[in-house]
Amino acid sequence: PNKHNDSTHAMLKWRTQHQKDPNWQDPKHDPLSFWNEVVLDGHRLKEELAKDPAATIPAIIYDPTVHGHAKQEALRLAKDMQKEYGLYKPVPIIKIDTSIPVSSGEARPFIAETDDEELLF
Repeated sequence: PNKHNDSTHAMLKWRTQHQKDPNWQDPKHDPLSFWNEVVLDGHRLKEELAKDPAATIPAIIYDPTVHGHAKQEALRLAKDMQKEYGLYKPVPIIKIDTSIPVSSGEARPFIAETDDEELLF
């Protein structure tokens, strides 16, 4: 761990080095299908939000296939964050297109949305 006792970098490095390895006890177990989340320390998150909220949560990401109101919910969260932390403007919302195959490394599944445009990433 580093001086802040944060092992996130080491954990991510280990996971990326091992995510292609199937579970030897269950070869059908695909780590990419199961290693899809990271647990954050809520106390540290609150500390960082108090220091620099927009750098701590730079955007709200949503998947429109989850439900029909996903974009509206993302907008609400961004506006709530703006109000709670006194931001000049809400953080951007980013749509993720989960239908795009990303294994090539060339795909652009993220779409930053503003009121009048969409930018592909």
